[in-house]
Amino acid sequence: MKRTLVVVAAVLGFATAGTAANLSVVSDKATYDPAVDSTITLTVTGDSLGATAYSIIGRLQYDGALTDTPSGSDMSVGAGAHPQTGWTNGASYPFAEGQTTMFNQIAFPAATCCSSNVIATLTLNIANPGSTPGGVVNVDWYDLSFFDLAASPSALRPGTSFTILPAAVVPEPATAALVGLGLLGLAVGGRRRA
Repeated sequence: MKRTLVVVAAVLGFATAGTAANLSVVSDKATYDPAVDSTITLTVTGDSLGATAYSIIGRLQYDGALTDTPSGSDMSVGAGAHPQTGWTNGASYPFAEGQTTMFNQIAFPAATCCSSNVIATLTLNIANPGSTPGGVVNVDWYDLSFFDLAASPSALRPGTSFTILPAAVVPEPATAALVGLGLLGLAVGGRRRA
């Protein structure tokens, strides 16, 4: 009986130790057309799966040439639109072109987080929508400490990616007028010969 109890306790201990937190970032669409779309919404969801921590931070990086980062500072899981019990704001990091702090929180005593809820959302703008060359934008975690998940500038953790289509090339009105006059001249010249 004692042996069975020890084995069950060991299995439960290993099962608990193997629990990993979940964290994801997704965009509201896979492809954006600058003629129709002007904004991109990134949503971060996470779950500590019962683990506790004294602090969590999550910073994203992405292509700043294709997107415009709004002004402001980091999001918060402790207050605002996505409140979580026990968390308060850590140091505030201003947004920079191509990078954003999605959350930076501290808790004392240590706390769990999120229960598969939305942690933060961010709205980016498409840079120069009338002339963007388009391309794939990779969104990666470059500074992350979320329970047992981690990333650093030298060891990025993939987040998501989306595509911005190139801007449609619209001919200048003067070019269209010259082509029209040329066609009209050919039509008139052809009638005179006939």
